[in-house]
Amino acid sequence: MAKRTKIKLKSRKDFWCFYPFDGLTVDPTGKAQPCPCWSTHPGHTIADMKTSTQTAPQLFESEHLSLIREKMNNGERNESCEICYKKEERGMRSQRQRKIYRYFIKTPYPIKHEQLTDEFCKKYKPKLKAIELNFSNTCNLACAMCNRTHSSGWMQQEKLMPQTLKDRISPIYGKPWGTPHEPFQSYILNQRFIDSIVNNIQTYESIMIKGGEPLYDKRCITFLDRISKLNPDVKLIIVTNATMIGSKMRSILSRFSNLELNLSIDGTGPIYEWIRGFSWEGVNANIIQLMKMPSIKMLDINVTVSLYNIMHLSDIVSYFSRFQSKAMKYLMSFNVVMEPWMNSYITLPKFKTIWKRSVYSEVEKWFVPENHLIGYQELVHFDSFSNHEIPVSDYQENTLGINKIDFDNIKSNLYNKPDKAVYTQQMIKLACDYINWLNGIRKKRLQDYAPHIKLMMEQNGYK
Repeated sequence: MAKRTKIKLKSRKDFWCFYPFDGLTVDPTGKAQPCPCWSTHPGHTIADMKTSTQTAPQLFESEHLSLIREKMNNGERNESCEICYKKEERGMRSQRQRKIYRYFIKTPYPIKHEQLTDEFCKKYKPKLKAIELNFSNTCNLACAMCNRTHSSGWMQQEKLMPQTLKDRISPIYGKPWGTPHEPFQSYILNQRFIDSIVNNIQTYESIMIKGGEPLYDKRCITFLDRISKLNPDVKLIIVTNATMIGSKMRSILSRFSNLELNLSIDGTGPIYEWIRGFSWEGVNANIIQLMKMPSIKMLDINVTVSLYNIMHLSDIVSYFSRFQSKAMKYLMSFNVVMEPWMNSYITLPKFKTIWKRSVYSEVEKWFVPENHLIGYQELVHFDSFSNHEIPVSDYQENTLGINKIDFDNIKSNLYNKPDKAVYTQQMIKLACDYINWLNGIRKKRLQDYAPHIKLMMEQNGYK
């Protein structure tokens, strides 16, 4: 008789999330939301800030956000939160889980403070103490994996895209991605909303600034200048491409005693220049100066993993491993591009084997053990992928650390076909045509610096 698999029943903690209980997000399109996830579900929008005159406290106390919290407290699934639930069901790390991870782990290595339980969720009270702001989608770059929603620079670059290429890309966005190819209407975050944050800045624990490129936006710089004088101890998190951090900006940032910088860097040398369309020499000079800033308490290097840089991840890690950052915590995070024509899954099988043997093995020495996560207390993590023990004592503060779970996500994406209906030979051809178009924009060919791209392009008729 076949053995029955016991189905684990889900409870409150499996649907509960810190985001709607702690604050809110304003995305680059001007939508106020409970969290920073991309979602086209109408329930994910609390208000449209292009027309809304509500303050931050009014939005937080709104009926819309209260209903989301009520469902979570009842252990019910929120339809507007499906993007996280589905990621978790596929074995991928969701924004919900990342937020839980950050809350419970207070130190670089595993000291178990609390666990997320149904009882913890039940007792946790809503309070507006964190906000994520996108003042606009104003950006000085047009990165290869970006879109018009997140970059005004991309909006201009997209005008140079052949219509035949647009016609092949637009239908793919459809329901899964939606937002990046909706008509974008620029907006200005109203002053009443901004003032409602500034006037209550003493009650905030953290402010996160995103974009676009926030340090390219003069209104954002004015905002930072104001709050640095009113509450320099607030935790300030800035997601930046590190291209606009000159001496004047470093002077403003140095006023904050609890500063976290999330630098978006996806490569080095010509790979970086092709992906980001900016001088590597210039951004490298800025990074060197940032690494010397004692006011930075945490430095997180955000790498967007795509077909373009999948074979060069160890180069990025090697570059940053040479620095002794002044930050108390110094980490790298890796997030996978899901759009199918730039997804690393379409990397040729030959190079997937090389990735497993070389890229992964070169990076693993920097892994922060998985017992960093909730519920583990072992002092040694055993890595089943490489049969290698990584002792906690090998890690030193102020040196580079990588969350192993991020590389597990990359590995899963690289080897497990995400959607059989989408990942076809036609999609690989689209990837090649897209790269060829950007080669012309960048005035350099990606295949000249990336052998895995060169072979793929040659097999599809490009020399």
